[in-house]
Amino acid sequence: MTRGCGPVRTAESTREAAAELAELAALPTGAAEPGPRTWETTNLLHLGQALALLAHRREETRGGHLRADHPQRDDDRWLTHQRVTRGEDGVLVVTERPVSTHGDTAVGGAA
Repeated sequence: MTRGCGPVRTAESTREAAAELAELAALPTGAAEPGPRTWETTNLLHLGQALALLAHRREETRGGHLRADHPQRDDDRWLTHQRVTRGEDGVLVVTERPVSTHGDTAVGGAA
């Protein structure tokens, strides 16, 4: 995650991170016993997949996150809140809503 979706990222690095996470998700679980360690690992995998998707989608630099392939901030396109959920079919779904000018703040402190 640090290498592909860390503070400095590109479309290629986020795509590679998402692909590596997909490979991990496809591994057989084997005889993993249910418990805190397996739950934590599963939660980290789900979180990583969501973050990689959102990092890949956001084609701009905002706050402490630098898209080396999109070095400028782009309020016209990206001044939004993004929400990711996982559907019953397991597919991640992103919804967006514009940042309100009435008290909402965007990631990185932009109002």
